Amino acid sequence: MSGGRMANVVAGGGAVGGGGAGKASRQTAIVWFRNDLRLRDNTTLHLAEVSKAKHLVGVYCFDDRFENARTRVFRQQAVAELSRNFARNFGTPFIVCQGQPEQVVPSLARKIQGGGHVVCSTESASYEQKVNHKLVGNLPEDWDLVESWNYSMYHPEDIKGFDVLDGDLAEPFTKFRKDVEDAHTPIRKPLAIPKLQVSAPSWTGALSELPGYVENPGKWSDPDLVSFEQALPQDPAPAGPHALHFRGGEDAGQLRLDQFCQHGLATYKKTRNQSVGWNYSTKLSPWLAAGCISPRQIHHRVADFEDQHGVSVDTYWVTFELLWRDYMRFFLIKYGNKVFHEAGPAGRVPGSVEWWPTDDERVPARIDAWRTGRTGVPWVDGHMRELAETGFMSNRGRQNVASFLIHNLNVDWRLGAQHFEDNLIDHDVSANWVNWVMAAGCGFAGQRVNKFNMDKQARDYDPEGRHAKAWIPELPSSVRGMKTVHELALRPPRKESGGSPGVMDAWLASKPGKGPQQAHSAAPPKAPQGQYPAPIVRISRSQVEPGKFSKKREHTGRHNRKFYTH
Repeated sequence: MSGGRMANVVAGGGAVGGGGAGKASRQTAIVWFRNDLRLRDNTTLHLAEVSKAKHLVGVYCFDDRFENARTRVFRQQAVAELSRNFARNFGTPFIVCQGQPEQVVPSLARKIQGGGHVVCSTESASYEQKVNHKLVGNLPEDWDLVESWNYSMYHPEDIKGFDVLDGDLAEPFTKFRKDVEDAHTPIRKPLAIPKLQVSAPSWTGALSELPGYVENPGKWSDPDLVSFEQALPQDPAPAGPHALHFRGGEDAGQLRLDQFCQHGLATYKKTRNQSVGWNYSTKLSPWLAAGCISPRQIHHRVADFEDQHGVSVDTYWVTFELLWRDYMRFFLIKYGNKVFHEAGPAGRVPGSVEWWPTDDERVPARIDAWRTGRTGVPWVDGHMRELAETGFMSNRGRQNVASFLIHNLNVDWRLGAQHFEDNLIDHDVSANWVNWVMAAGCGFAGQRVNKFNMDKQARDYDPEGRHAKAWIPELPSSVRGMKTVHELALRPPRKESGGSPGVMDAWLASKPGKGPQQAHSAAPPKAPQGQYPAPIVRISRSQVEPGKFSKKREHTGRHNRKFYTH
């Protein structure tokens, strides 16, 4: 059990157990990469089915059902690098196809002489799990599918008292966190790239016959990276030095982690709610979502920093947020498709929350104004335009635009979650949908509903309006040099007009429990230019001074090794 593997073996032909040729005769391992586009700390590469194999093949399938326009480009770069590194380390082929894995991988297995194993990382969401079931049904009888857990900071086997992979999860998050921390739950060390004595298998027919075969995935590659600036340039257009561009790949992810530890980690707790620049937050979410870097790698790099500089609330908070990411994945396992339902796992919409039916004539205009950054609330519009231009948005921005859509515009939260899925460069199904269902107050019975005051949030986290000024070029010149940009949100609201209900995504009518099975690949909408509009709804001025809170609600932070307050 190298690396503490947790394997689930499913035999080809849809049977559980053996079937066909004995396992001893299965000499080939196909590593099916999914959201784990790395060689370091990849548990699938440490499975016995891989370490004992004589022949090895890597494969990745670009699948339109689980991609958007931005994740595709990011993953093309990551896969180009991965294919090169796979060949360098193991000397065996890495195959890239455009198509559905349940068709591509069995077709590849049939081209290999003798039986074998397909190995992959375990996915949490139902659509991805259905792909597994279909793939198993299409495999030859002398092949099986072996899954390995690969996505969390804390390994499920190490969480005492709960079987999180079987839906046994402490709620709410605070209880889960305290249980994990109080038990001093260990975090396993990242795994090195294994040393494998393998060769390419013998093929039947040409690989180019595979469905959607990509002849040269290296065409998406850049030269070997030597610096963070080379990997992640800041584009001066369209918004000065504020547009961040992310390059996919394991090497780029490691460069970003090193750069953040050097220039952002020491002040992370103080800066994490900002929205402008590289180093106010980790910016590691695109690489985490694609699996170019693992949560354990981040944790241990932060631990190295602590060994040199000491434990602090800043270093703790990175681990805290990685734990929240773990929790969302385990939460999705527990509740499954209920996470995608209107009333969520709670089974009901809180009494303080109300959104209009999606066929209401006002909804299309409201969702369109929100998507394009034309709500008349600069704090919201700046973030939505950043999303449209780059596919990225700060965590504080995401919380606020979600609250605004749900609680100010009274729009079904699932429309917002689907828009994020269609446009985020760092889209992760559990992180996105669980955060949204929590924002709607439908995560679990009795949860607190956070309805943010947009005026208060804007003045607390961007008092000079730097973000809005960077992303909204048509702001009146009279406010561009002043701190009054957020006053624009307090103007009398504009008169609303209805819109065509046809603007609603067809998924809501056909699949009320989830978004479309195929993500949109078209480029995201850009905000129309012209005069900046009046607010679409009335925004109340906050009665609480900026920087002050009516209640102290933030967790002060504590660490497995040291406890402290601030």
